[in-house]
Amino acid sequence: MEMYFKRMKDEWTGLVEQADPLIRAKAAEIAVAHAHYLSIEFYRIVRIDPHAEE
Repeated sequence: MEMYFKRMKDEWTGLVEQADPLIRAKAAEIAVAHAHYLSIEFYRIVRIDPHAEE
């Protein structure tokens, strides 16, 4: 699972770096405001992803 998280982090880091700074700032605000729900949704998706076991 560690490699899965590393791969996911690398993919998202690349996407975030390409985003407009205003979009990044707004996304950060939304993430902070909805952190609890987003973490629940993240782990729900990870648990059903067959690649997470690799």
